[in-house]
Amino acid sequence: MKKAVSSFILLFLIFVLCGCQIQENKKSLTSINIVNLPNKLCYYENEQLDFTGLKVELEYDNKEKEIIEDYKVEYDNIIVGKNIIYIRYENVFTTFEIEIIETKIKIEDYFDYSSKTIKNINFQDYDKKLDNIVYGKTRETDMIIVFDETYFVQTNMYGYEVAVDKYGVAVENGKNVSLRSGGFVISGHGTSIDKVKEIEIGDIVLFLDQTIYVYKNKEFGKYNAIYSMFYEYLNYLESIDDVNLYNSYVRKLNQLIPILNNLYNDYDSQLVDKIIDELKVVDNNIDNLDNYEFKYSYYDLDFDELKLIDVSEFNYQNVGLYNDKLYIGGFRNSNTLVYYDNTCYRKCNNYGFEVGIDKNGIVVSKDTLVKLEEDGFILSGHGSAATFIIENIEINDKIEIKDGKVYIYRDHKNMIYNYYALLR
Repeated sequence: MKKAVSSFILLFLIFVLCGCQIQENKKSLTSINIVNLPNKLCYYENEQLDFTGLKVELEYDNKEKEIIEDYKVEYDNIIVGKNIIYIRYENVFTTFEIEIIETKIKIEDYFDYSSKTIKNINFQDYDKKLDNIVYGKTRETDMIIVFDETYFVQTNMYGYEVAVDKYGVAVENGKNVSLRSGGFVISGHGTSIDKVKEIEIGDIVLFLDQTIYVYKNKEFGKYNAIYSMFYEYLNYLESIDDVNLYNSYVRKLNQLIPILNNLYNDYDSQLVDKIIDELKVVDNNIDNLDNYEFKYSYYDLDFDELKLIDVSEFNYQNVGLYNDKLYIGGFRNSNTLVYYDNTCYRKCNNYGFEVGIDKNGIVVSKDTLVKLEEDGFILSGHGSAATFIIENIEINDKIEIKDGKVYIYRDHKNMIYNYYALLR
């Protein structure tokens, strides 16, 4: 009997001890933690999500932790911007964020409108010409002066003036007119007043080498402002890094392009005014855009008349050729190479590359922006043309322009340009 009681007590103790052990081993899930975030947290639109690198663990109330792989990844419709990604296991979850970046919208196809702007004006086809114009100096008796933002002149009411905007269009006339940003003012006094009055609102006006050229009733005059603004818009887009801002402008532009294309074939003056108002919405944002200066024209320069030193005289050998079209003055558009001298100079923005060439045709500077040498010229490239300059033209190279092509020569004996400097 005593033996049976002892056995019962022993079994009871064993049961109690096992129950305590079971109680001790029981644990509750308290949280799910991200040990490592995915390798990629930023995506472009329509790019497939990839959670490679994500590492997840479970944590229990007894502080034990366990790495798991059978978690669930959940998310709502993915949108541009921040998105929350849920990681779930049973009744617990955690989150992390991914960002979707909007991709740049493509610009719709458009015609080459440049022939409808002063960009390709026939320089010799002017209607009026005013000579002996003085730039940036006080207006004296019977004098005609031109002033702009760089060299501003305060005038009194005893004269007559015409304001020309940055597109070369006469936009205001009277005793005192407002200087337009990027444009210039023609101001006459005394016997010169009648000459200035011959310039009417809407005329195209160029100022070059102390001479004012006036173009009246030209076909391109109807389109000049609107299509010039269009190319200005395109140039501005190149300077925008923020994709959202870029796309907001492209959307507006894409709405206007069909109208512009139709306008090219069927001119409507009221529609022109409406489109110009639409394009002007970006005027206050164009801070990095190339700025017009008073010295510009867009005539076809006769390159063969450039006075260059004979290449053979200094043992220069041809090492390169830019065979694409060389543009003269005007906008520096995408992937274009533009020639600027003192007759058509305009300062460019920082989104390209240039070389400065002196009067002997020798490259004396190479940088994002370079100085215009006296009696020299600048080759300014954007995109593929900028790459060509960087990779193919060096300081001390000689540049020759023939038949609209840019030829590059180099002295393989490394003759320094100091010898050249003696000839200047």
